[in-house]
Amino acid sequence: MSSRREGNRVEVMAEKLLESEGYLVERARPDLRWIGPGRCRSMAHDIFGAFDFLAVRRDRAAPPRWREQIRLIQVTKSKSAASRRKKVAALEPLIPDIISLEVWRWRGGRPKNSDRKPRGWTKEYLDRQDGTWKGLE
Repeated sequence: MSSRREGNRVEVMAEKLLESEGYLVERARPDLRWIGPGRCRSMAHDIFGAFDFLAVRRDRAAPPRWREQIRLIQVTKSKSAASRRKKVAALEPLIPDIISLEVWRWRGGRPKNSDRKPRGWTKEYLDRQDGTWKGLE
């Protein structure tokens, strides 16, 4: 399976997970660019150049400051998580504090006896107070 196809599969899984939690999800779609007569190419297009999803949910039971939950999420495979965290952290000063900046890593495949890390989603968010990454669940 190609890396683009695998990445698309992981993004679809993340989108379905967010929708099942009650979020309205906007997914970054690829751009079609014309590169010559009769030839076009599909180019990646992220939200603010770093995020795959914008997820919004209204929670009426929460305190007034947290009623609107807005999340910008970068989805990645586990091998490229460090570079994604750097890219997201660079945008942190430009994005308001009420928006959660997150990196979700997918570790798929068959479980093996030598596994140190669990398979599935590892969700991290950027703590704006001290600039460190912390686990969501």
